Amino acid sequence: MHNNLLILAAGASSRMKKSEANSSLSEDEIKHANTKSKSLIGLGNSNRPLLDYLLMNAEKAGYKNIYLIIGEDASLFKERYGINNEKI
Repeated sequence: MHNNLLILAAGASSRMKKSEANSSLSEDEIKHANTKSKSLIGLGNSNRPLLDYLLMNAEKAGYKNIYLIIGEDASLFKERYGINNEKI
């Protein structure tokens, strides 16, 4: 097994933004789609981002080095996960 894992987390939720006029999304869901990267949008009753679940499962699977591939604005990722890497 490899110790490294790449997670593509830069999704901008653009399809959610395009379909908001004719969808069943709540106002809160539309707000999140317009302000957050797709992987940071909360899911279910706990409202935890999908990325939380991916990271938890990656850790359980034994990955030692997890790399997030994110877009230009890393501020929400840094705020949520405390990412402290100058390469971001």
